[in-house]
This record gives sequence, structure tokens and C-alpha cells, in this order.
Amino acid sequence: MQKQIAFFLLLFIPFSSQAQNLWSKPLYSPLKTQKEALAKAFDVDKISYGGNFGLNLGTVTVFDISPWVGYRVLPQVTPGVGLSYMYYRDNFTATPYSTNLFAARAFLRIDVAGPIFVYGELEALNYDHYDRFTFERKRIWFNSPIIGVGYKQMTGDESAFMVSILYALRSEEELSPYFQSPLIYRIGYMFR
Repeated sequence: MQKQIAFFLLLFIPFSSQAQNLWSKPLYSPLKTQKEALAKAFDVDKISYGGNFGLNLGTVTVFDISPWVGYRVLPQVTPGVGLSYMYYRDNFTATPYSTNLFAARAFLRIDVAGPIFVYGELEALNYDHYDRFTFERKRIWFNSPIIGVGYKQMTGDESAFMVSILYALRSEEELSPYFQSPLIYRIGYMFR
């Protein structure tokens, strides 16, 4: 009787078995797997680079060069970083004013419909601020979020001419270098 009870108890105890076939999958070393994962994570073909160049000669002279580099995380989304240098000289006032501006920026460009894109950036701008009340100049940092739209005209398989109209969101503040006009026009070129 004890043998029959033990037999029925064994029928109700679940059994599991595991097996593996060593020959069904190729063997990978951990180093090779890490290299493959890194190769999939970073693709050189997703890097895009370019810049803006501006030149205005006359009573107000402006020279601007702004290179940037981005990485396409999705087919329509490109975050990136950039630098800017601008020389500004105004001979219109009684005492001519000139300054050098330096900027670092982080941006995000999203292609929304064909050649049209939306653009946002956070710019850290270092410039010579002229205080209208104390008549003193002091070099300051000014951070400004900038948003806008643009148009990209392809000029080849991996290059494009870009035009954008941007708006400086902190243009009303006294320290803003954009106090005369919050609109920023950029013309540039990009590769990839």
C-alpha cells in the first residue's frame, strides 16, 4: 500500500528537464560580443557636421563662424553641440564699439516634414556687455534658449544647404545681446 501511495505522489510532483545543444549556436567570446554591441551602438555614418558663416561689412561689421557636430539617434532626430565666434563692430554711434563674442551650444534638430525641421538650442554666450547706466563694459555669460524652424535643401547625397529662422526666448532681459531683435537668421551647410 505504501508503494502505491508513493507512486501516486510521484505522479503529481512536477518534473522539469533542461537540455542544451552546444552545436546549434556558434560560440562567441565575450570580447567579440562587446565589440559587436559597441559597433551597433555607435555608427560613424550617423554623424553629421556643418556650420554657419556670416559676414556683414559696412557701418555695422559682423563676422561669424559657427561649426557644429551632431549624431542622428533616429532618422529624424539629431542632437548635437557647436561653438561660435563672432566679431561685432558698430561705427554708427559717437564712440565706435567692437567686441568678440564666444558661444557654446547644445541643440536638437527634428525633421518634421520633408525638408522642414524644427530646432531648439541652449546657448551659453560670452560677450562684452555695455551697461547703459554706469557706462561700463564687463564681460559676462548669458544663457539663452533659442527655438525656431528651418528648411534643408539637399545639394547631394550627403550634403545640404540650410536656412533657419530662430527666436531667442530671453531677448527682453537687459543683459541679453538679442535686445534689439529676438530673431536670429542662420544660413549654413551640413554634411551627412
